[in-house]
Amino acid sequence: MADRVPQVPAIRHSVFEVPWPMVDLEVTRQLEDADLSSDNNGFPSARHCRKVSLKDSPVSWKIFSKHEDTGAVTMQLLRESWNMFKGLGLRDWADDVLGMPSTKMKIFRLYYSRLAFSLFSFLRQVPDEITTYDSIVSTIRTHDRFLYASLLHGLTHAKDRSPYPALTLDTSPITTPVKDLLSNPSPDIICQFAVLETRYQRYCRRADLANGSYFQIATTLLTLVSDQSVVSGSRILTRDILPSFRQISLEGVWNDDCHLKALARRWSCLCHEAEEIAASGRLNTKLLGLAQDLYNHRDFFSLTAILRGLSNGGVGLEPVLSAFLDDSRNYGQYRLNLHKEPCLPFIYPFIKDLKLGNHKAVQGIFGFLCYDQIFTQAM
Repeated sequence: MADRVPQVPAIRHSVFEVPWPMVDLEVTRQLEDADLSSDNNGFPSARHCRKVSLKDSPVSWKIFSKHEDTGAVTMQLLRESWNMFKGLGLRDWADDVLGMPSTKMKIFRLYYSRLAFSLFSFLRQVPDEITTYDSIVSTIRTHDRFLYASLLHGLTHAKDRSPYPALTLDTSPITTPVKDLLSNPSPDIICQFAVLETRYQRYCRRADLANGSYFQIATTLLTLVSDQSVVSGSRILTRDILPSFRQISLEGVWNDDCHLKALARRWSCLCHEAEEIAASGRLNTKLLGLAQDLYNHRDFFSLTAILRGLSNGGVGLEPVLSAFLDDSRNYGQYRLNLHKEPCLPFIYPFIKDLKLGNHKAVQGIFGFLCYDQIFTQAM
C-alpha cells in the first residue's frame, strides 16, 4: 500500500496586517542608513542583503501615494494606528517594563518605527507632498500620541534633509506609572492590576493619552474596600465628601462654579472606581454591602456613584437600589419618592430642576446642612 501523504494544514494569516515585509534586520538597518538622494532611489543594492533581495521587496515609501485626499489619508492612518494599539493590554506594558516585551508589543513598536521611516522615504522622493503631510500631522496631534510622534519624526527629518535616526517612541505616560506600580508592589497587586485594566481601556479611548496625561494608578476605593469593614468604609466615604459639600453656595450652583465642578469630578471618580472593581469580578459582595450601608445612613451622593459603577460593571442590583438609577423624568423616582431628608443628596437632578424654574429644588440641594450636623455629632 502506498504511503499516504500527510495533509499540511493551511497557514492562518496573522491578526496584524503589517504593511511592510518582515525582512532581515540587516536589511532594515541598511534601508534606514541609506542615502536617499542617490541614483538608485536611496536603497542598497541586492548584493548587500543577506537574505532578501530588495528587487523582490516592496519599496517602503510605496505605502504612501501622491495626490491623495488629506481627510481620507488622515482617517486611514488613525484607523490603522488604533487597530494596532488597541490590542495592547496593561499586562503587555508591565511585561515591557520588566524587559520581557510580548510579541504584540514588538509589533507595536516595529509598526511605528517603519511608518516613520516610510514617510521619511516618501517625502524625500516626493518633496511636493510635505505641505500635505504637515496638515495631516497637525490634525493627528490631538488624536493619537504614538501616530503623531511617528509621522512627525519622518516629516521633520525629511524637511531637514538630515540623516535618518531611528525612532524612539516616548511611552512614559504609560510606562512610568506602571514602573512605579511594580517598584512598590502592594500585597494586593494582582487584584490592583485586574482593576486597573478597566481604567487603562478607558484611558486609551479618551483624549488623556493623546494629550500626554499620565495613566493614574491610585486605587483609593479598592484600598478602602479591601482594608476597611463595610460600616467603616461607608463612614469614611461620607466623612471625606462632606467638606466639598460645605463649599457650595446658591450662586455657585447657578454659575457652575469650581466647587460644584469639583464635586462632579468626585462623583465621577467614585463611579469609575466602582466600575473598575465590578468589572474585575473581585470584592463585589463587599462593594454591594458598602452600597447598602450608604443607603442605610442616607449618603445618597456616594450611593448613586457606587451603584452606577456597579451597574456599568455588569453587577445586578436589588430593586430598592436600582430605583436610584432610574433617570426617567430627571430621576423623578429618586427626587419624589426616595429622597428623604436629612440626607447627603444626589444633587444633580435637583440642580437641573432648579434651573428649569422649580425653586423648591433648593431645599433638595441644601438639605445636607442638617445632615452634616447629625453625621458630625454621630462620628
